[in-house]
Amino acid sequence: MPNRVDIVSHSRSCGPESPCQRPDPMRVTQGDTVSWLNADSAVHTVAGTGDADGPRGFYSSLMAPGDSFSHAFHEAGEHEYTCTIHPWVAGTVVV
Repeated sequence: MPNRVDIVSHSRSCGPESPCQRPDPMRVTQGDTVSWLNADSAVHTVAGTGDADGPRGFYSSLMAPGDSFSHAFHEAGEHEYTCTIHPWVAGTVVV
């Protein structure tokens, strides 16, 4: 599937040399839709990073293993996101 980000298996052990999301960053054209697939054995979310008040722009709610979530990106720029349960599971979409 084009424009798909996988939340990788064993993401609890990911880090700078082994990203939690693949690919990271995801590069797309303005208006494209990105889909995230939870390929891990843990529950995750995909949330646009915001401030102390919570996610900004998009939020998947809980994604069980095998679940997916999609969001269309209409604004150019770098859009960072994270899992609200596991904040080290994070990435960037570049539009």
